[in-house]
Amino acid sequence: MVMIGLLFIQYILSMTSNPFRHIPRQGIRFVGAIVLNRRAFKFRSRRWIIASVTGSVSILVAITCGALFIPSPVDAYSLAMAIAFLAAISSYAFGLYRGRSAG
Repeated sequence: MVMIGLLFIQYILSMTSNPFRHIPRQGIRFVGAIVLNRRAFKFRSRRWIIASVTGSVSILVAITCGALFIPSPVDAYSLAMAIAFLAAISSYAFGLYRGRSAG
């Protein structure tokens, strides 16, 4: 749930921030994703392994596309970043949804 909240806050802040400001590093969300990956593998939860790996890869894609978009404003990078964000938040929401319906 915390990861979904952080991704939502990232989305809102990135949409409202001034494009000429210094862009902070995205390490905090990725560290959270790595911690979730470790816990999923530790507890051998197939549902959370799939959700956390999909979310982590999506966060990496969003960070990469964002880094590519800043120096060269190609619209495709912005679109890919937004789609990767939606994929990340959807994967974590899916993990939460399946966790509640399975238990």
